[in-house]
Amino acid sequence: MLCFCGVSFGVTCMNISVSALVPELTDDYDERTSLSSYRLAVGNVLGFCSLMVMTQMLSTYSAADKNAGFRDSASVVAAIMACLGLTCFVLIREKFVHKPQQEFVERPPVSTNSTPKKKKKKNEFFEMMEDDAADGTPTRQRKASSIVMDDHKFKDELKLVLDNKAFLWLSGIWLCGPTALFVLQSSLVLYCKYILGDETLITQIIIIVQGCSFASLPFWLKLSKAKGKRFTYNCAAAGLMVFTSMLTFNSNRALGYVCAAGIGCNLIVVYLIPYSMLPDCIEEDEYRTGRRREGIYVGFFGFMMKISVTLAMGFTNILLKIVGYKAPTETCGLMGEEEIIADEEEDGEEIGALPATQNFATRKVIRFLVGVGPACFFAIAMFCVAKYPITKEYHDDLLRKIEEKKKLGMSAEPGSVRVLRTRSSEDRAAAAAEGGGGISSTAVQLKFGDNATL
Repeated sequence: MLCFCGVSFGVTCMNISVSALVPELTDDYDERTSLSSYRLAVGNVLGFCSLMVMTQMLSTYSAADKNAGFRDSASVVAAIMACLGLTCFVLIREKFVHKPQQEFVERPPVSTNSTPKKKKKKNEFFEMMEDDAADGTPTRQRKASSIVMDDHKFKDELKLVLDNKAFLWLSGIWLCGPTALFVLQSSLVLYCKYILGDETLITQIIIIVQGCSFASLPFWLKLSKAKGKRFTYNCAAAGLMVFTSMLTFNSNRALGYVCAAGIGCNLIVVYLIPYSMLPDCIEEDEYRTGRRREGIYVGFFGFMMKISVTLAMGFTNILLKIVGYKAPTETCGLMGEEEIIADEEEDGEEIGALPATQNFATRKVIRFLVGVGPACFFAIAMFCVAKYPITKEYHDDLLRKIEEKKKLGMSAEPGSVRVLRTRSSEDRAAAAAEGGGGISSTAVQLKFGDNATL
């Protein structure tokens, strides 16, 4: 368990670090889909090769040495993962150009109404501009610094992320799509064994699914550029619903291969489109807040994937346990070949292998887990896609507005006052030594309407 947690932690750290760089590679709406497709294509090829290599390695071990085979194969995979992680660390170069940090501090709205209450607020604002602190530090600097420090608290950053409606709908898409696939994958071996009648068919089905997934990638890429990401996801999800539902009523091997090919052709979109949508949500957040938070957003995506796996495994295991699923005989604690052979002769079944038969209710649940169950999750994902607001036109307009804000240097709402504080690293160092606020320059903008600015 500790080893698994360590591997999961390491993979998550690498995935967040690398995925957070994707939004910086391009701001083009369609190129992001292309980048995601290349990454998934390479991942599919390497994953398939790894599966074949691990299968061949394990086949060289006898039943008594299976545990040793798993340990040896895990050692090989661990070495490969370590090398790949170090390669990314050494070869990735970030082009970082230091710019003075611009921080916006929201102030109470300034009104032309001369009522005492409004006038008091206006006077308070100008009092903040005076150097009236007892220690010589301007009150304006002291209060602004405390506000900026609060802005960098994790809970505040988290609240801003959760206020992003587009990202919340995207999270629903990302949660439901992979959950459906994990439920299907976790029950596929049982489907081959107890519905199709041959456990070894799983290898052929995996080859068909992976091959069709890789071959269909250019088609989905072109469709996404022509019709948009939402349309592409809905087409693939609808196809997955059809083919998984067919598995519910199928017992024929040939038709099983057809369904596997259909699932494989649509499978890649469940991962491709959400990853290409994520950078758009990050820019939506940048427009609202003036900051980019790639790390937090990608971290949320990784967390949602963990939840997806947990939901799928828990959902599958609970249903099978309720209907009386007969699990394979455990091999833990059986240390010798003689002991394993004795147990096999006593029970009449191979240790660690699936039982020969299952009851009728279990077979019904297996059909549900590879068919209607995943289809329901895909239907929920399609609902979330319908609510997702960012289209190509919306994104292009968003980029234009972000550029306009950058040119203006600040983004004040009508009727508000914002203080723009520009700091350099030298100013901050000097301020830290003197105990001051370190503000090198200050600009005040009063905006009373859409065009009237003082």
